[in-house]
Amino acid sequence: MVARITDNKGVDLILDFIGAPYFERNVNALNFGGRLVQIGIMGGIENAKIPLDRVLYRHVQIIGTVMKSRSQEVKHEMSRRFEECWLTRFGKDGLNPVIDSVFPLVNACKARQRMEDGLNTGKIVLTM
Repeated sequence: MVARITDNKGVDLILDFIGAPYFERNVNALNFGGRLVQIGIMGGIENAKIPLDRVLYRHVQIIGTVMKSRSQEVKHEMSRRFEECWLTRFGKDGLNPVIDSVFPLVNACKARQRMEDGLNTGKIVLTM
């Protein structure tokens, strides 16, 4: 899908919370000089395949970071920078989040099960 949308060029940046199950396809979806920022491992760390030829010949960067081990001060600063640089770009003509599904709060257990089963592609939203 990424190849089709980008005319086989790939994307410049991927922020991934999942980890091993998406690692190879994320690297393969990067444009020349693209960056993969691994910021979570919700899907695990086992059996992540690294297409080294793609990493080397496309000059991609793989960066790993987590907020969990950082101080509250650093977390607040990271959130502030995200808000300043990116939050305003979401909306009508900018970045749009991919919404997989919407559940009322009373069905939070069904939403969680959908996520745990790996059925979602995009965000699962809980409504009040």
